Amino acid sequence: MATFALVHGAWHGGWCWNLLVEEIARRGHRSVAPDLPYDDPSATWDTYTEVITEALSGVDDPVLVGHSGGALTIPLVALRRPAKLLVYLCPSTPVATPHPDSPTSLQEGAWDAVKTDEIGRSWWQPDDAVRGMYRRLDPARAKWAAGRLRHDADPGPYPLEAPLRLPSLYIYATEDEFFTPESRRWAARNIFGVEPIEMEGGHFPMLERPSELADRLVASLESTGPTARSQPA
Repeated sequence: MATFALVHGAWHGGWCWNLLVEEIARRGHRSVAPDLPYDDPSATWDTYTEVITEALSGVDDPVLVGHSGGALTIPLVALRRPAKLLVYLCPSTPVATPHPDSPTSLQEGAWDAVKTDEIGRSWWQPDDAVRGMYRRLDPARAKWAAGRLRHDADPGPYPLEAPLRLPSLYIYATEDEFFTPESRRWAARNIFGVEPIEMEGGHFPMLERPSELADRLVASLESTGPTARSQPA
């Protein structure tokens, strides 16, 4: 039985993985999906890393799955403890300095509806989230998700200049609402050094295609060798 550590991205919580957790359990594996304190202005990258590390206490060789902004945290966890595999899912790129040769990363208008509160945290109006982030989801599921979004604070400068040299999987979506597919393919090959895996659909496959995503994650276990210790690239 493998353990998947599911790390959500900005504005979300562990709830966004509920459907995937069920699908992974049907395939004989377990998951942990902690809530990261993204809405806490005092939280740092170390805070996020500690939350995940504590959630994995007693777990050997987890698979770390980071979605979107959560992809920035999983290599920091891997610096603290062994991991079997890092899965970058529709990811932000975990580097402190953007690469100058990278294609345009963000889809046009992706952030137009994002608001900022009085202490600098970003947030979404629920109706804007349904139209902007969740337009590919079933309307009832989109409304459910939009009503659970939180504010997102800045945890400070990102500490890594390159991804880690660890067994990694890179999954991108063909109709991602935030990231351009060409930029994700370029990042996979030129920054991570892996061949990207394409999934149809939008930025939230755990909400849109949980069964297909579970199949891909479980299949990845068969192609992964012994757990390796992390080293910066």
